[in-house]
Amino acid sequence: MQEDEAAGVRRRDAPVVFLGDSITEGGNWRRWFPDVWAVNAGVGGDTAADVLARLASAVPDSGPAVPCAVLLLVGTNDLSWERSIAAITADVAAILDGIRQRAPRAHVVVQGVMPREAAATARVRELNAAYRALVDARPGVGYLDLWPALAASDGTLLAHCTEDQLHLTQAGYEAWLTMLRPVVASLTP
Repeated sequence: MQEDEAAGVRRRDAPVVFLGDSITEGGNWRRWFPDVWAVNAGVGGDTAADVLARLASAVPDSGPAVPCAVLLLVGTNDLSWERSIAAITADVAAILDGIRQRAPRAHVVVQGVMPREAAATARVRELNAAYRALVDARPGVGYLDLWPALAASDGTLLAHCTEDQLHLTQAGYEAWLTMLRPVVASLTP
């Protein structure tokens, strides 16, 4: 364990990188995971191609900052830009290859895209099915389905979890954390 001087808390020796877009960026990962060296590598507006382009800065490949785990959440902005499922999935495959090259021992988890407004439900489900198939074909990569914690019966984001049918409220982050906490605990040494 190392001391995180800025936060005054103890942390694990290797970081857990939360990688993604504005939904990830909005997370207070250090507070929510005080015993983990949590790195927030979320950037608002990012698509899968954007995450791929900045992978070298988000996932160091040498020194003490090489992650022990990477949790990836990306794709909702791609859907907003009306990119094809195949193009998004190809970018995510390249991200996974890049993570494996940069941090060969890191545990990697692809998180399913969260529910959104009703008009997006079918495409989100299609993308998540493509992610699951991608992950199933890759040893050492896990998939985390976030729908059980965040989806209403009609496939939209639960009303109390959002104000805009995309970004999360505190209640939304807390629902997400119910899914993430056991995963992070299982991935960290």
